[in-house]
Amino acid sequence: NNNTNNTLHTTTATTHINKEERDLALTLTQFPDVLKSVEERLQLNLLCDYLYKVAVKFHTFYEKCRVLNSDREAERLLLCYTTEAVLRKGLRLMGIQPVDKM
Repeated sequence: NNNTNNTLHTTTATTHINKEERDLALTLTQFPDVLKSVEERLQLNLLCDYLYKVAVKFHTFYEKCRVLNSDREAERLLLCYTTEAVLRKGLRLMGIQPVDKM
């Protein structure tokens, strides 16, 4: 049935994740492990390195992936909000007050 094929194609297209989305999401999931490593090793530089990596991954994601008015707007906004939360928490843990706007 032709309608079934179109539905499957549409479903597949909307669930496709770009490389940049995937890279950012995977990096964000590392946050608890990074915090654990910082605590165990007493090396704050691990957190600095990680936050820089998050910022670079987010920049690449934002450059390559349309967020607003895209077919993945909700998922991409969630990545944006999660990135903000991770950066804010990480900066605060280092004693740095994050800015609201850049």
